[in-house]
Amino acid sequence: MASGARRVPEPLVRPMLSSDLPVVLRIAEDSLPNPWSERIWLDELDSPFGLYLVLEEGGEVVGFVGVKHVADETHVMTVAVVPGRRGRGYARALVGAALDAPASRETRRVHLEVRPSNGAARTLYASLGFVETGVRPKYYGDEDAVLMTLELPGPSRRPSVAPLALAPRLAPPPEVLGGPEGLEEVEGRGEADQEAEEDAAGDKRVDGTPDHVDQKLQQQHQRDKREQ
Repeated sequence: MASGARRVPEPLVRPMLSSDLPVVLRIAEDSLPNPWSERIWLDELDSPFGLYLVLEEGGEVVGFVGVKHVADETHVMTVAVVPGRRGRGYARALVGAALDAPASRETRRVHLEVRPSNGAARTLYASLGFVETGVRPKYYGDEDAVLMTLELPGPSRRPSVAPLALAPRLAPPPEVLGGPEGLEEVEGRGEADQEAEEDAAGDKRVDGTPDHVDQKLQQQHQRDKREQ
């Protein structure tokens, strides 16, 4: 290593802040078919039921994930990774971090929807332990949705869903993501996993209630605006 060369920080997963939204909005615009407005993002960040995280690489936000908690169930809402950073395990790590976080400790079942044609994303979810449990006819309008569910054991027996190596000096505090212990590099991802990450975190989003959640949120904001 050349003398004086600056060490590049390891990737870091941390809670999303409102100050991250300009970058998050750009990533969503580049990655998702129906990106949320800034107003929706602000409301989601204020929601006591949601958990939204970002992944930093070299101090730059390059991806995000969002989940919603209802009782002991969690729904994957959205995930995206900057196009130039895909294929590195970041989508997998983001989903895993959200499900491994203390806020998800009581989760026993995780749900999401995915297009039948999105075989790569289905491969990614299957590699995380999701199984196909049903079909929602015409969920996307032009296509059905495959329901996928992940059953989780109690927190005392739960292994990490999808760990990521974090530099100790950059690791989030224990109250945020459970600390750095047990976070290891995900190695040996097959070619299918890389393709799945690029698909699931790219222009087809993670298919975790994508379209109908967007529509309901947009409709609610329109109603609120009319009532003001």
